[in-house]
Amino acid sequence: MTFSPGGRIVRRAIGDPFSPPRSLPIDTVQQEQAWNTLQMAEPVTAPRFRVWTYRDPAIVLGCSQRALHAEVARRMPQGMDVLVRPSGGGAVLTGPWMVSASVALPLTHPWVRGRLPDSYRDLGQLHVDVLAALGVAGRALPESEVAAANAHLGPVVGWACYGSLAPWEVVDAAGRKLVGLAQRRQRTGVLLVAGTLATVPDWPLLCGALGHPDDVDGMQRRTVSCDVLADRPLDAALYARRLHAALERALGE
Repeated sequence: MTFSPGGRIVRRAIGDPFSPPRSLPIDTVQQEQAWNTLQMAEPVTAPRFRVWTYRDPAIVLGCSQRALHAEVARRMPQGMDVLVRPSGGGAVLTGPWMVSASVALPLTHPWVRGRLPDSYRDLGQLHVDVLAALGVAGRALPESEVAAANAHLGPVVGWACYGSLAPWEVVDAAGRKLVGLAQRRQRTGVLLVAGTLATVPDWPLLCGALGHPDDVDGMQRRTVSCDVLADRPLDAALYARRLHAALERALGE
């Protein structure tokens, strides 16, 4: 399966249903954000998705953090990008430790027709299933357990996306976040985004750039990565292909 310039799914013959295509491109965060914006520019009439991997680290701020852009950029290493996305939420540190997915859906799609928190449920469970097949155990956190799970992990890190828990995000047995979820909902459709921590992120880099170096311990306490849970290195490219295939089976025509 490939994608047309407009992001629509174009089918092709697939040999191994669990690992198409053979490789996925390594993208920049600018490409990801541009694709996300493009999908929501016009009414979404059919599901569209992309899976993203990254070579270089970058920070993506929520729209409410726009005023911090110049300050964060000054603190970051030379050549490292900082962007502001149209949606809210906390700062995200992308990079080679993360595999992300963007899913654009019509407002009438079964995944997003219900209450706003419930819109995450199917995407969260899909990630659970893909990770389980690779030996990474996690579960989608029900809305009823979010408050207790947040309290168990200590003070939230409110300025960071991975510093707190939300309904149906994927956590390990200790409640640490493995897959973060977010959404952007407007008249044209719903954009769901997910980010899996394949390996341990550079939390000191993120906390330093945002001016909160004392929050490194909190970010480490509240998150976990696939390689830690599996007790072995995770092939992020393989995981990206498996995630791509699972999304195709769930959303493809």
